Amino acid sequence: MSDKLAGGRPDAEDFRTVTGVCIKCQACVKICPVQAKYFDDPVMLSHIRMLEEHYARQIENEVFL
Repeated sequence: MSDKLAGGRPDAEDFRTVTGVCIKCQACVKICPVQAKYFDDPVMLSHIRMLEEHYARQIENEVFL
């Protein structure tokens, strides 16, 4: 577990506990050993789909002077 997570985050010793305010980083979903954690909020799921659709491909960096 990264110590660089901001806001709420899963406790390293007890994955069921999220300390602080949830920032929907999904770290708890990723570390749950039995895949029991998930998000079911329609707005959150819609936002995730939009990000996946618009930012799925890797592109070259551009420098503007």
